[in-house]
Order: sequence, then C-alpha cells, then structure tokens
Amino acid sequence: HNFGTVMHDLKPKPAYTAARTLNTTLAGFTFDKRIETDSADDFVLQFIRDGRQALTLWTTGDDHEITLTLPPGRAALVDMQGERSRIQWTEPGPKITLTQSPQYLLIRPTR
Repeated sequence: HNFGTVMHDLKPKPAYTAARTLNTTLAGFTFDKRIETDSADDFVLQFIRDGRQALTLWTTGDDHEITLTLPPGRAALVDMQGERSRIQWTEPGPKITLTQSPQYLLIRPTR
C-alpha cells in the first residue's frame, strides 16, 4: 500500500508527477554528454534536440550553488514536480542551486 505512483483513488503521488515531468520535459531529446563539475557528487547531463540544448541537474551531496559555463542566454528552469521559472544570465553563466531532486534547464536558442 506504500508503493506505486498513484493513490488507491488513482490520485497521482509525487513520484508519478516526477516521472511525467521527466518524460514530457525531455521528450524528443537525446543524451549527449555529462558535463564535468568540481564535485563527483554533482550531475549535469546535456541533452540535444534539433540543435536545442537541455540540461538535467542534481547532486547526491548537500544542496549547493554552482555556476554553469554557458554563453549569455535565457532558459526555463523546471523542477521535478513541473514548476517552471524563467531565468536569464550573462557571462559566465547561470547560477543554479543543486539539490537531490532533478531540475531541467531548457535553454532557449539565441537569435
């Protein structure tokens, strides 16, 4: 009775929402590479689709902030429950707080 992705009344559990967020956010993207950080506990995975870039980010350690080395830009930051926020940055790149919950950075192409 404690496992699964939905309640007995079929209401989604947080795990269901997290799986749905993963599937819909990265739909059509292909894994490209892991981007190295200063810590082996940090995971920054790059995905590509039609020239667009998405990063999936999390840590297995304590929450902390990292600065990504990306050209100036803007993106949507999606948490594992599907909540979106917009961010914009200049050099050297966006500052993201890594947690043990995955986040998705959907980088918008520059025009």
